[in-house]
Formats: sequence, structure tokens, C-alpha cells
Amino acid sequence: MELTQVMANHIRDQREIGEAVIHVKSGVLAFVLAVMCGSVIFLMTAWLLIKGGPFPGYHLRLLGEFFIGYTVSWTGCFIGFFYGATVGATAGWAIGAIYNRIVNFRFGNHSKNNENTVN
Repeated sequence: MELTQVMANHIRDQREIGEAVIHVKSGVLAFVLAVMCGSVIFLMTAWLLIKGGPFPGYHLRLLGEFFIGYTVSWTGCFIGFFYGATVGATAGWAIGAIYNRIVNFRFGNHSKNNENTVN
């Protein structure tokens, strides 16, 4: 083989590996961020309730302005988990989908029906 043929094969192999590895599974990212965001709100609320004090969660209480029904209470822990998981899942899916579209554009795969775009 000529050196140019070897280099061409090497570049093609690197491109194929890059395309296979670089895509993000949007569904997995959505699940991970949902669990993380929901758990953070749940744990912050629970920590403030266990810690106690005259006005527990004075600043965290402001989440009730955005998350309808959320309060710094044990019920609010679960409501906050639900809202946090919803926001996390939406953000994770959006980040994964946008990232995959950028990767597809970068590697010249502009088809709209690419199965790796949104997973």
C-alpha cells in the first residue's frame, strides 16, 4: 500500500470512531439529570426541615413561585422532586438533542432522519 492510501484509511477509521463515540444518548442524559435535579431539591428541602429553626428554608421557599404547590415541608420534598425531575429531564433531553445535531453538522451528516439525533 502507498503511504497516501494508509493515511486515507487511518483518517476514515478515526472519523468512523469519532462519529460512533461522540453521540450522546439524549434519553440517558435526560434520566440522569432528572434524578440529579429531583434529588437535589428533595435533599435540600429535607435537610432544612431536619435542621429546623424559626424560618426553615426562607430562600428555598421562593421555588414555590415557579413550582406550583411547592413548600418547605415534607410534602414539598416530593413535589420538589417531581418538579426538579421534570426540569432536569427536559434540560437533559434538550442538551443531548442539540449536541447531537451539532455533531451531525460537524461530521457532515445533515439528514433529519438520523437515528442518533434524538435517543
